[in-house]
Amino acid sequence: MEIVNSYNLLVMVFVIIDFNITRGDYTQSEVEALGQFRHAVKKFLTKDYENKDYFLIHWLRARKLDVSGAKLMLEKYKIWRNETNLDQILDEEGMKLLLKMYPAYFGEVTDKKSQPVLQMVLAEWNVRKGILAGHDLRRFVVYIWERISTMAYKQECAHSVALIDVNNYSAREQGCLACISIYVDLVNMFEKYYPNSFEHIIMVNTPRIFENILQIIRPIMSIYTKKALKVRNVCHHGGKRLPLKV
Repeated sequence: MEIVNSYNLLVMVFVIIDFNITRGDYTQSEVEALGQFRHAVKKFLTKDYENKDYFLIHWLRARKLDVSGAKLMLEKYKIWRNETNLDQILDEEGMKLLLKMYPAYFGEVTDKKSQPVLQMVLAEWNVRKGILAGHDLRRFVVYIWERISTMAYKQECAHSVALIDVNNYSAREQGCLACISIYVDLVNMFEKYYPNSFEHIIMVNTPRIFENILQIIRPIMSIYTKKALKVRNVCHHGGKRLPLKV
């Protein structure tokens, strides 16, 4: 299946998924922990999907099945959602406007597990210019996470997939010091509020210079995010549009 992109250039990527845990498939320890965890946090579960295994398992795995630690993590997440008015973020006109300036493509492709795929082209994001313009890029990325996570939960999936084209990465426009500060903040936010939400984070057409960014953010990633991250340096194909299979 082809993906929509602003460039007339796509790369072919084949993702071979070979994980022991799939949707609805949990270890016995996880099943037992899910029962205990659901009982411990039931007063915090205000949305239908929050009572589902595919939502609760994120917090348990993030805390290695420690029910008390997962409960504390979920409590902080719910407080953060309330403080940031996150239930309204998908309807915010400001976020919709930023989406036109910083494109992201949602759910046009799904993987073999019917998990929605988020597609982004880094060159379309002039992060430095956005910072100078005062755009709230941190909240905007949260908007992206919230939107793709909502799509996953509607599919009754625990995870989604992110596909990011790093072709034409600019150290000036996407790798400035202020840009890096935002990336660090976002990784920390992701690990606290959207832990292991992506089963795969696939970066293609990744130039060697981008490793400088990865060296900074990898140490603050969880083991799940490090496992999900797959960096590919794929050759271009002369402007030909090629199918993307996931």
